[in-house]
Amino acid sequence: MADKEAPEDLTPSICEAALDRFRQSDDSLAGVIKQHHIKVRDFMILSLVCDQGDFGVDPLTSALGLNPKSVIVCVERMINAGLLQLDSENGLSVAECRIRPTAAGQLLTQKILDNVG
Repeated sequence: MADKEAPEDLTPSICEAALDRFRQSDDSLAGVIKQHHIKVRDFMILSLVCDQGDFGVDPLTSALGLNPKSVIVCVERMINAGLLQLDSENGLSVAECRIRPTAAGQLLTQKILDNVG
């Protein structure tokens, strides 16, 4: 049985190199997640809101089967990233408002979905 090579002697595989390029691409979901400091669940919410135009947190929670607190955390993270905005009157919490995508959120979602299809 041959000895295993030392890790520093191994070159990256084709798959590892492709995955690394994919992660660094601004057009990939992984690149977007890294650039905007969001999570995969956030993108799922963003793409649904972009598809519908706007959404309340309660219907969004029901549609995705997630608990309200996790949806609110995701929405707040995307508001901070400039991808979603609140469509509300002053003084209402995120849970009480409707959310809609910003132009940047719509553009980003379309860009990613175009690369997937």
